[in-house]
Amino acid sequence: MSRIRKPLTLGEKLRIIEEAEKCNGATKASIARDLNIPESSLKTILAKKDSILLNAAKFGLNGKAAKDVKYAAMEKALVECEAAVPVDDEPEFGSLELPGSFADYVGADDDVAVCSAVSLDDIIETVRPDTAGTSDEEEMDDAAEASTSVPTYADVLCYVDHNRRFAASHASASPVLSVCPCVALRYNFFLQKS
Repeated sequence: MSRIRKPLTLGEKLRIIEEAEKCNGATKASIARDLNIPESSLKTILAKKDSILLNAAKFGLNGKAAKDVKYAAMEKALVECEAAVPVDDEPEFGSLELPGSFADYVGADDDVAVCSAVSLDDIIETVRPDTAGTSDEEEMDDAAEASTSVPTYADVLCYVDHNRRFAASHASASPVLSVCPCVALRYNFFLQKS
């Protein structure tokens, strides 16, 4: 069976020390029984009698103040250091106010300055790799190559179909015209390779 124990205050410990000093001839067990405390508590209080009397002299009967005496000098220095540092009410990076209304929040980007509208060609010109170091002749050759377009697969099929109709309408035409479907197959093969 365990007994419920409560912590003794500094005042109660002082009273126990006084009672123990009054009863000179009595045993510690009888003193503990008279004070209604465990014998081990009485032995601990009497063993720490000097520190209990010192704390009572320094702090009075305020037990909480006596608990924090171990690093009093450090706490005093910390309080002085914090008092020396100026404290502003304003945050370090300015005020953190939100926009007044939802419309202000949504329209925050409306005032952003835009230089001009940009076309797709301007974007491609900007993104294209730098052509520094090329001569004007090379640029003209590149422009000429770009201007001649390669026929698409649909264009070739249209051409082959046109030739087939021509060959069908001219039955006496040479056998060379019957080769046109092979040209379309070769062009298709060429597109798949490249």
